[in-house]
Amino acid sequence: MFLVKAGSVIQVQVPNSQEYFHWSAWRPYTTKEDKIYDKEEVWDIYSINNGRDLPLWAHLHITEFNKVIIQRDGKFALVNPKDIQYLD
Repeated sequence: MFLVKAGSVIQVQVPNSQEYFHWSAWRPYTTKEDKIYDKEEVWDIYSINNGRDLPLWAHLHITEFNKVIIQRDGKFALVNPKDIQYLD
């Protein structure tokens, strides 16, 4: 499980820009509460190294821009690795 703490600045996708994720618009959002994510909801460099099948846009954001992607209920967000914490 992974934790994103309240007060973290993440990038959320601007509505109606989902057709092409690699150039879609992202806007900053400050989280209001701590949130826990299961490992299936977090895509990171370990996901790529373990052979997980990720969309190209996700692969690019992880490898080229050093982001972690969290996803829940069909919504995605980009997170700096320092703002997400692994929990045992």
